Amino acid sequence: MDTLDELAGLFQTAPVGLAVLDRDLRFLRINPCLADISGKPAEVHIGRTVEEAFPEFAPQVIPWIRQVIDTGESVLGVEVAEPMPGAGMCWLTSYHPLTDQEGVVEGVSVVFQDIAAHKRIERDLKTSGEYLDTVVLNLPVGVAVLEGPEFRFVQINHNLAQINGLSVEDHLGKTLAEVLPAAAPDILPELRRVLETGEPSLHREFNTTLPGDPATVRHFIDLFFRITGANGKPVAVCAVVREITDRKNAEEELQRSYAELERRVEERTSELIRSNAALQQEIADRLQVEEDLRQQRAELAHVQRTATMGELTAALAHEVNQPLAAMRSNADAGKLLMQVNPPDLDEIRLIFDDIIADNQRAAEVIRGMRAMLRKHVVHRQPVDINELIAEVMRLIHTDAVLRNVVVEVDLVDGLLPVLGDRIQLAQVCLNLILNGFDAMQDIPADERRLLIRSARQGENFICVSIQDNGVGFDAQDADQLFEAFHTTKAEGLGMGLAINRTLIESHGGKIQARENPDRGVTVEFTVPVAGEGDAD
Repeated sequence: MDTLDELAGLFQTAPVGLAVLDRDLRFLRINPCLADISGKPAEVHIGRTVEEAFPEFAPQVIPWIRQVIDTGESVLGVEVAEPMPGAGMCWLTSYHPLTDQEGVVEGVSVVFQDIAAHKRIERDLKTSGEYLDTVVLNLPVGVAVLEGPEFRFVQINHNLAQINGLSVEDHLGKTLAEVLPAAAPDILPELRRVLETGEPSLHREFNTTLPGDPATVRHFIDLFFRITGANGKPVAVCAVVREITDRKNAEEELQRSYAELERRVEERTSELIRSNAALQQEIADRLQVEEDLRQQRAELAHVQRTATMGELTAALAHEVNQPLAAMRSNADAGKLLMQVNPPDLDEIRLIFDDIIADNQRAAEVIRGMRAMLRKHVVHRQPVDINELIAEVMRLIHTDAVLRNVVVEVDLVDGLLPVLGDRIQLAQVCLNLILNGFDAMQDIPADERRLLIRSARQGENFICVSIQDNGVGFDAQDADQLFEAFHTTKAEGLGMGLAINRTLIESHGGKIQARENPDRGVTVEFTVPVAGEGDAD
C-alpha cells in the first residue's frame, strides 16, 4: 500500500470528523465520522455547501472558514455547540488552508472532535467544587487553608474571618504572620510540624489577641491536618478553629467563686475555733463540709475536663459506649446467676463469652474509627445479612433479658449477600436495636416487643427494619432525627443516628424512620447486593 492509500485509509477511519472544502465552501471530501454527525451518508454531501449540509452549525463555522481562505492562516481550537438548548453536543474544530504550489488557498480542511463528554466533566467538577466551597464557607466553625512554607491564606470561610475581625479579602494571599502577628509565634511551629510530618494536631488549646479586638485575649481549640497534592507531596495545611472564650471565662469566674468560698470558710472556721470549745462538734461538721466541697470541686473539674475531650471525640465515645454498656449488663447478669445455688455454669460461661465478644467489638470499633481518621479504606466484601443479624442477636441477648424485651425476627431465607463492611453494618444494626430498647424503657415490661425483619427490595437492594413499640418521637423531631448532636435522650450524645446515616450512605444505601400506626417507631435501611467478584 503506497502513502496515498495509507492517507486515504486514515481519512476514512479517523475517530474525528474530517472534511475538505473548496473556496465556495462546497464539500470535496467528507469522512464517515463527520457524516454520522449530520445523520446522512458521506456521498450525499459531496458538492453541497456547508450551509446546505449542516444548516444548524453553518453560522458558527462559516466565518472561520472564510477567515482561513482570506488570510491563509490556520484557525485552531474553536468550540462549536449544537444550537438546540439542552442538547449537550459540543465539538472542538480546527481549520487549515489547502494551497497550490504558488501558495494560493484553493480550499480548507476541517477537523471536528467530539468534546461533549469532556465538557460535561468540566461542568460536574465545577458544580462539585461550588458545593464544597459552599459547605466550607457556611460551617459553624472557622476553617482556612494555608499554602506553602510561608502558610499563605488561599481559602478562609466567613466564620473564621469574622472571628479575626477582618474580611475574607483581607486574608487571601497573605501569610499567617502578616494577618495574625500576635498569634503567629504560637501557631506557626505547630503548622510546620503538621506540614513536615503529616501527623495532625488535635484539640490543642491556645489564646491570643486578634486584629479586630487587640485589647482582648481570646481562647480557641484548633485542629490542623496536612493536604497533599496529586503527586502525593504536601502542599498546604487545613486549619479548623473553634472559639471557647466564653467557656474559659466561665471557668475562671467559677475558680474565683471557689477561691472566695474557701477564703470565707477558712475565716469562719478560725472564728469558731477561737470562740468556744463547746463548738468543737460544729467545727468538725464544718471541716467535713469543707472536705465535701473539695471533693466536689475535684469531681467538677474532672467532669469539665472530660466534657472538653468529649466535645472533640463525641463520635468515638458514642460508638464505644454500646459494647461497654453491654459488658456491664452481662457482668450484672453474671453476678445474679452466681447467687443461684447451684449456679448455672453453662449460662455463666455464655455470659463470659458475650463479655469477651463485646470487648473484641469495642476494640474493632476503636480500630475502625482510627482507620477512618487516617483515611483508611474500609474493607468491604459480600456479607450474609441474616447471619450478621444473628451475630448481633447473640450480642444483645443478655441485654434484652435484663430489660424484659421480647425480640422477634422475621428473616427472609435465601437473600443475596450485600456488599459492605461487616463491622460497620453490625454497628448500625446494634445501635438501632439498642435505640429500640431505650424507647421502650418507660412502657410496661409485658408490652416491650422489638421486631427485626430482612427482605429483598427490588432487584439490587436488601432492606433491614427494626420496629419497636416504644414512645415514638415528636413531630418536630422528625426532620432532625439523623442530624449530628440532635438527641431525644436525656443522656444522649446525638451522634448515633447521624453516624448510622453516614455509614449506610457510604455503602450506597439509605436509612429512614417512620412512626408506626399504633405505637412506636420503625427504622429501616437498605444496602445494595454484592455483584460477582465484588470485594475491596
